[in-house]
Amino acid sequence: MVSVTLDRGGRVLTILIPAGMNAMMLQSGMNDYGLPTVIRLHVGDVTMIQNNDVAPRAILYAFVLPGHTDRRTITKVGSEMYSAGRGATASSSGFTSIFTTGW
Repeated sequence: MVSVTLDRGGRVLTILIPAGMNAMMLQSGMNDYGLPTVIRLHVGDVTMIQNNDVAPRAILYAFVLPGHTDRRTITKVGSEMYSAGRGATASSSGFTSIFTTGW
């Protein structure tokens, strides 16, 4: 499973794809990362998706190559919903929704 942490002090949501994730998914038949179904952020927060695995990953809004990190600052209020089949869905619903509010 990926690690999802939100550092409210630094306002950074970090999604870490660990080394070995690809092998684990292939061996277990697992078809999702176990992302939360809802993520709540504020304008100015930063999302960081770090891929420490050997396979590229499409997760939320980004395609992240092995050993790379996608970093994005939230710039506007709104909502987004993501579903991308194998690998990028939330465990229980098949979707991850991001809701962004202003301060």
